[in-house]
Amino acid sequence: MPIEKVPIVHRFGILSHSHRLDLQERLLHKTLDEKQKREIGKEAKFEFEISDEVIDAYNALASDERSEFDVELQAILNKAKRKCGLLSHGEGAHVDTALSWIDLGQLLQCRGKLLQDSILTLYHSLNEASVEASQISSLFFLAEVVVHTVRTNVFSAAPMEYTETLILKVGFLVFLRLYVHYMGNELGDFIEEKARLSSFFYGLEETQNSYAAYPECLLALRFILNTGTIITSSSQAEEENNQDRPKMPTGASKERPEDAPVVANEQLSRSVHELSPVLWHSLDVWRCVFTKDPGLDEAVFALETCGRRMSKENWVDAVCAFYVLESAARFNIRVVRSLQKLSCGPDRVPATAATCISFGEPMSQQEGVGLLQWPWELVISYIDVLTNVCLYSRSASIQKIVLTGDKSSPEDSFNLLTFLYFGLEDQGDVLAEWVWQVRHAAVRSLWKIHKTFQGNPQKDGICSTAWNHLNQLKSKEKNRGVLDAFQIALLDESTCTIEAKQSFLSDRIATKLSKLYIPTDNSSSIATPTTFRSRSSRSEATSVVSSLPQWKPNRLTIGQELVLANLKTTPKKTEFKKRTSGELMAIVKDQWKKEMTQKHSDDCDQNWTEIKKDFRLDSAK
Repeated sequence: MPIEKVPIVHRFGILSHSHRLDLQERLLHKTLDEKQKREIGKEAKFEFEISDEVIDAYNALASDERSEFDVELQAILNKAKRKCGLLSHGEGAHVDTALSWIDLGQLLQCRGKLLQDSILTLYHSLNEASVEASQISSLFFLAEVVVHTVRTNVFSAAPMEYTETLILKVGFLVFLRLYVHYMGNELGDFIEEKARLSSFFYGLEETQNSYAAYPECLLALRFILNTGTIITSSSQAEEENNQDRPKMPTGASKERPEDAPVVANEQLSRSVHELSPVLWHSLDVWRCVFTKDPGLDEAVFALETCGRRMSKENWVDAVCAFYVLESAARFNIRVVRSLQKLSCGPDRVPATAATCISFGEPMSQQEGVGLLQWPWELVISYIDVLTNVCLYSRSASIQKIVLTGDKSSPEDSFNLLTFLYFGLEDQGDVLAEWVWQVRHAAVRSLWKIHKTFQGNPQKDGICSTAWNHLNQLKSKEKNRGVLDAFQIALLDESTCTIEAKQSFLSDRIATKLSKLYIPTDNSSSIATPTTFRSRSSRSEATSVVSSLPQWKPNRLTIGQELVLANLKTTPKKTEFKKRTSGELMAIVKDQWKKEMTQKHSDDCDQNWTEIKKDFRLDSAK
């Protein structure tokens, strides 16, 4: 009998037409209500935003009453971490550093348990993000937040908190980036932001005495004050110049187009920041290193000659020059030696590290030592740059020269161990009053090197050298400020994990400034210092490489080589059948040997019995 398929029309049973229409209408309303609820819930998920009222209300609450806000703030912090691109070195389609910095700047004003995590995230992002003009507005906002926080939350006689140290480090990076944009003449359209920032500096200079016992924090504050004064002082002049220019149409973008030249005309070239000779020659050396220019020796010689007058230049520009040289010194040992020679005078050089360290003798009096004529801010920055070279260089020779000096060179210069014992003995009026600040900075630098390389078998020598000399100085040091550095260094342990990674800030700054000041095809529009030296070998245009070489160690440690030398060769793995048959044959051979031994023993006993029997018969006869 054939099977006929009967179509089912009413899925909900047999209903009348009116009931069926009523049921469809109710199902339609139910579906629309559920969809509307989902859309409302989706919008309410990101409805929470940080405002001034929310920040004031959050800070006014007690610590046990902030749990509801902490959940929302944690979500904003996680979103900002992703936009910063912490795992992708600030690069990627999902990265929006300008927006994430605004969110993190708002989180810095919330005095809760997320404050330290927010500061560390921002510090890491500022260290590795690229330098772009689209970040200027966010940098001005961060500058206002940092200056306001430092001015209103200055500690009294109590020891400084860890968050205050981090905020000053963040402020140093923020104003360093702003100063780079200022040198590139990219702050001309931000007159209102500069005028508002200048109002935050009232009373900030009076807080310097509070940081006198902390040289690195005082350096950051001094850098903020100097760069902030330079940036904001030009706002009035730029406003007068902008009155003669045609107004920008409404909605026009302030950012420079990608295809626009760096320097458009002669008028713009004159308006670019007057670059110091040391900074320009540092950029020239950096370009020669990463473009493999044959004129590297000439560039280094010009830098060493120009560096003798570094004490007469603006120390802020010299700090930027040190960052540019740091980027090149990590990959070229010639630049390392040149960087160390900058600290020496034109006639005489300081005593070697062996004289100062091994025998504990004071450095000989050097009237011509260039470093003694530098501002103390420049000396502390110089120590920080040498520390970064030692941390991030892939060459063991470079790390050794920076840490202990080059013993084979007759012109040995300052290194980190020399700074550790700098002025430890009485030097009279030869050394300045800030010698203890040099040792304070050296202690923190060697502690950072020790904690970063601790547990790395390839860096055991550097780690143990830093640790041994720290203990040696601690037993000899009598200055209270230097001894406090050992306690302050403990606060930096949480940042060692961040600083152990590659720092891209010096590379970003060098790349940005080289595009602005290094000669190109349109050489007439380039702003160069008065000591510009033309060379026929550099007349052609050279492009700056965007990606820096990353060298990895290709050798084993001494411990690994000893293990491999004493290691016995293991037999190759065989198949299961061959292995089992071999084991079976070994058992058979062992059993056969046992049987043969037993048979031989029985034969010996039988022979001995027969010999005794024959002997008895002979004796009876």
